[in-house]
Amino acid sequence: MKQTRRLIIQALITIICVCIYSSCSGDDYINAIPGNSNALIAVDCKAVGEQTGQQDGRLLKSLFKVDDVEDCGIDLTSKLFFFETTDGNLGSCVKVNDEEKLKDWLTALSKDGTCSKPTEKREMTFTLLKGSWAVGFNGKAMIIIGPVLPAQQAEAIRSIAKYLKQEEDDGVKGSQLFEKLDSIDSPIAMVAQATALPEKISAPFTLGAPKEADASQIFIAAAMKTANNGCLNITGESFSFDKGIDKGLKENIAKFRKINGKYTSNIPGNTLCSIFMNVKGTDFVNMMKSNAGLGSLLAGMNTAIDMDNILRSVDGDLALGISSYSEEKISMTMAAQLAKSDFLEDVDYWKKSCPAGSSIENCGKNSFWFKSSDTNFWFGVSDSNEFYGSTDKDIAFSILKPSKTPLPAEVRKETEGQRFCMTLNLKQMLNDNKELTTFTDMLKPLFGDINNVIYCIK
Repeated sequence: MKQTRRLIIQALITIICVCIYSSCSGDDYINAIPGNSNALIAVDCKAVGEQTGQQDGRLLKSLFKVDDVEDCGIDLTSKLFFFETTDGNLGSCVKVNDEEKLKDWLTALSKDGTCSKPTEKREMTFTLLKGSWAVGFNGKAMIIIGPVLPAQQAEAIRSIAKYLKQEEDDGVKGSQLFEKLDSIDSPIAMVAQATALPEKISAPFTLGAPKEADASQIFIAAAMKTANNGCLNITGESFSFDKGIDKGLKENIAKFRKINGKYTSNIPGNTLCSIFMNVKGTDFVNMMKSNAGLGSLLAGMNTAIDMDNILRSVDGDLALGISSYSEEKISMTMAAQLAKSDFLEDVDYWKKSCPAGSSIENCGKNSFWFKSSDTNFWFGVSDSNEFYGSTDKDIAFSILKPSKTPLPAEVRKETEGQRFCMTLNLKQMLNDNKELTTFTDMLKPLFGDINNVIYCIK
């Protein structure tokens, strides 16, 4: 009897050890993701394929320009990761399930010039994909970094070698960033430091952060839905690992109210970035004052027009459209429901106190034109007590009516019932910033052609 119990106990211990080993070895490829990553995206390719009805491996097919990725040594059933490190490296990490098959596959691809002939060094294999993507792998993981210039390729290979040798203590798996990412139940999940986002679109994500918070302390956690009708839908939240900052952030974000949809059809469809919200003006001004990015949008006009006072008068839906945004000039449009319009009594004072070289002129009843050497802004208050303003004269005097060319219907629909929405016209952004092409090219195999990105807070 004792012998039987002993055998049973030994068998249970063996099963437990096998389970522990299996669970660890199943995701130890994640250790190759650099621990200093400040942005992570996890993609469950199988779940995405089930959602879209498309086969797994689309990303690899697109990246390697091949039709067949089956039995190539890469595990297409495990999650794929994108990452960005603090030193600017943009890369991806995939699981390897057969190192020899992967070597043979890449060797075959090198014969038609898809990649350079794989070379082995210190139990790792390296190649250069399409002349600009550095690739390295071992028996657990494959890391791809790029695109890199010829002068940067050697350094990229060294970085990959370092990543592939990492243990769990060195990789990202033990980080707070990964822990947060792992808690998001979505086929595509993202956690990113606000500073990892393109500078021109990061400001709305830090809206609501306490004044003492640095942008590096603000993070975005989000779930993404595959594109429908050219839209990528993202639902997320801003947060901080600093408990005090996180508390202040959540308290401020809670002040946003349900959008009534008053202006969602009014913003022109070619607008670069549109922001919709329903808020009490005094709350919004305080948030703006704590946000350097958004505060700079109105800084130029604030020297002659008391925009803070105008914003304090808002109580209801507010829409902000940014047509172009550079260090030299900002083109923007604003429409908002007002609780009061007492600031109109101050316009005469604004006229007298305009800085040299600028002026404010009347354009009709409660309608004005601020002009200077580098800025034009038409603004006013309608009979229905709504504020309108734009750096484009035609848009300024039509913004309170539905646009003849509004945002796509699917974009407008996504704002229904939300508290804060930001839409990005991706095609317009690519025209203004070619650097984003790399990022969109990486996402295209997963989402298809994306025309608009919609971000809504949870």
